[in-house]
This record gives sequence, C-alpha cells and structure tokens, in this order.
Amino acid sequence: MTLDMTKLTLPITSVIALLAGIWGVYQYVETTYAHQQLVESVQGDVFLVADRLEQKILTDRAAQLRQRSWLIEDRYGRDLRTAPETVKEEYRQIKAEMAALDHELSVITQDYRQAPTMQQQQQMAPNRYYDRRAR
Repeated sequence: MTLDMTKLTLPITSVIALLAGIWGVYQYVETTYAHQQLVESVQGDVFLVADRLEQKILTDRAAQLRQRSWLIEDRYGRDLRTAPETVKEEYRQIKAEMAALDHELSVITQDYRQAPTMQQQQQMAPNRYYDRRAR
C-alpha cells in the first residue's frame, strides 16, 4: 500500500480552506458584534458628555445675550426711554431668549446632577443606561 498524494491533496486543501473560512467568520463576528457590550458600557458617559457640552453652549449663548442687553442698557438706560422702537423690540427678544435659555439650563443641570455615576452605571442592568431623552 502506497500513499498517493494526488488523492489526498483535494481533501487536505478542502479542510484548510474550511478552517480558514471558519476563522474569517469568527474574526468578523468578533470585531463587529462582540464589542457591543463595551459600547453599551460607555453609552452613559457619552450622554453625560453631550449634556455637559449642551450646557456649555447654552451658557455661552446666555453670556452673549447678557452682554448685548448690558450694551443696550448702557447706551439707552435701564428703562430704554430714549431708545428707538427697533432697539426696544430687540431688547424684549433678548430678554425672552434669556428666560428660555435659563429654563433650558436649569433642566440640563438638574438632569446632569441626577445622572448616575460610573459605579452606579456598572451596577445597572446592561441595557438601562442614562438616557435623558427617555424621560
């Protein structure tokens, strides 16, 4: 009994190709889906950073509006008696926008303070992370 290599080449090549295919599928699944748990664990922090960024943007806008209202008050006085109607209307719009911004800032600040800490997030169920939009 002699061993014929030509008859063994096809099965050996098929097994190697099958193992390579299985390894490729494993690597694809590992890189695509296996890290979803890691992404979910960071999701809460992302929402906190987004809230903090939104708070910063609104705070900056409120500071700009305050500066503009102070300039108008310096130029025309606090009661705006000598101001033209366009300036009075602009001043009213600034005050209204400032009130709306203050309300938004208070909501965001309250949500930010109520957000769970990293340790609390780790103790939560995997899919129950902080999401301000869900409230």
